[in-house]
This record gives sequence, C-alpha cells and structure tokens, in this order.
Amino acid sequence: MPFLLSLLLLLVLFAQAGAQSADPPTYVVGDSWTYSNGFRPSVVKIEGDVTVFKGVGNCPTCLAHFDKNLVLLKIEQADGTPPDSAIIGFVPVGTDWKLFDFPLSTGKKWSIGAKGLFRNNVNHYDGVMAVQAYEDVATKAGTFKAFKIAREWTIRPIDNRGRGTSWSTTEWYAPDIKRAVKFTTTNPNQKGWELVSYTVK
Repeated sequence: MPFLLSLLLLLVLFAQAGAQSADPPTYVVGDSWTYSNGFRPSVVKIEGDVTVFKGVGNCPTCLAHFDKNLVLLKIEQADGTPPDSAIIGFVPVGTDWKLFDFPLSTGKKWSIGAKGLFRNNVNHYDGVMAVQAYEDVATKAGTFKAFKIAREWTIRPIDNRGRGTSWSTTEWYAPDIKRAVKFTTTNPNQKGWELVSYTVK
C-alpha cells in the first residue's frame, strides 16, 4: 500500500510539472481573439512555420507575419505595402524581439536588446523577462491557466540624445487560448487590456 501511494504521488507531481511547461502554439486558420482595447487579430494564413494574422495594433486590415516562437517578422498592408508606423504605434519587428522564450516554464528568465520603431522614431529597447508563475487569471472571456510573464523595460533614443525611460509590464499567456489573455503596464502611454472573446480550434 505505501508503494502504491508513493507511485500515485509521483504521478500527480509529474502531471503538475508537465502542466507548467508550454511549447509554441499551433494555430489554425480561423482562430480569432477579441480584446478589450478593440484589437481583433485572426489567423488568415499559415505558410510553413509562419503564421499570418490579420489585425495588428491600430490597423485592423494589416497582416502580421509571426514565426513559430511568436517573433514578429514583418507587417504589411493587404496590398503588400508597408503600413504607416505612426498609425500602428509601436512596431517590435525582427528576431531580436524575443518576447517569448519557448518552452515557457515557471522561473525561466531571459533578456533582449533591440531597436524598435515608435511613431516613425527608432529607439533602443532593453528588456528583462521572467516567468513568475503559472496561475489562474480572470478575464472578461473567463478564467484561464496562464503563465505570468513580468517584463522590465528601458528605452533610450538611438542617437543617445534625450533621457531614457523605464517601466514594467505583466502579461498572462494562456497555452489553451494560444495567446496572451491579459496585460498590465506602469507606462502612462500604454493601457492594459484583457481577452473578451475567442475562437480557437
């Protein structure tokens, strides 16, 4: 009997440990999400390891190309021309922008240093990321198990003129939903958001 109890305990612990690790998501054309900030991304095409989403930032018709690790490779308008970054806002394009480090697991840390375009101005961004927990998070779309990812940011002008600024963000990524479901920030120029509804296959 003690052996069986020990075996059951080990199986439970193993299952819990497995639940706290997440590989990159696998998308299907038609997956879609609606957020409280009005964003409504949807998967419109899959080309090998690249997933194309319609709807990015303030451009609901733009197409965003992401690799399998959710790195934004490029943004374009429906006709293939580049969009105006002044309309979209912040554009974290390129392989230096590793906002997720799959497989995700509690305690994982990584950092990035990358250039970013904001309102047609190029700046340098430093980010320190940490997966703080795997926990329940409540949203308008329901409560989900999610990885809580804390990010500490510092920005400085690329020409080193002007003062740099720092802020922090927290994002909850839910593997079952294939995307982040909630976001908070200390940056007065940003607003938090949460998932309102979704369709995933």
